[in-house]
Amino acid sequence: MDYLSLHPTASDTLEGIVRWWLRGDDINVVSAQRALNHLTKKKKVVAYTRAGGEVRYALKRVAPPDVL
Repeated sequence: MDYLSLHPTASDTLEGIVRWWLRGDDINVVSAQRALNHLTKKKKVVAYTRAGGEVRYALKRVAPPDVL
């Protein structure tokens, strides 16, 4: 979540997240997938499938409250 806190509009594939977002964190693809599944279930992250079947992950955005 640190990367997404700094880059809230970022999105990437599982492999891209492990390679670029988590580089230096010594985490493997299986552990990253488990973490993404958990964050998706908790509705912190969204997973969406692009044309061609590529799954990307991004921070779930919350609409700001209406201002009167």
